[in-house]
Amino acid sequence: VLGISGTRDQQHNGDPPLARYQSFELWPKMGGRHQFVWLENASHLDFSDPTGSDRSGLRAPYRNEVQKVVRAATLRFFESCLVPVHSPAGGTLSEAFLKPYLGGTIHRKGIDV
Repeated sequence: VLGISGTRDQQHNGDPPLARYQSFELWPKMGGRHQFVWLENASHLDFSDPTGSDRSGLRAPYRNEVQKVVRAATLRFFESCLVPVHSPAGGTLSEAFLKPYLGGTIHRKGIDV
């Protein structure tokens, strides 16, 4: 299981963003990989794609920064599940791996395994 959220990702039921991070510990760990990427300053709309929506003008000031991290983290996570670690394409999702994708306002708050 891979989870990605941000410190400004307010939940619809009014729970604070930290509740997503804390719920990570409750996710089932059934022998597979289990990681959560927590991004400082990322909000809910930064994770969304506005194309194809009839809603326009939805503010997501850090969408481009967040999307780079989400794409890289997701690809690396799936590669780590499907490709042997010792192969050139293999590897793990780590802070070192994400470092080139982070910067500006969005930065890694934590990666938990």
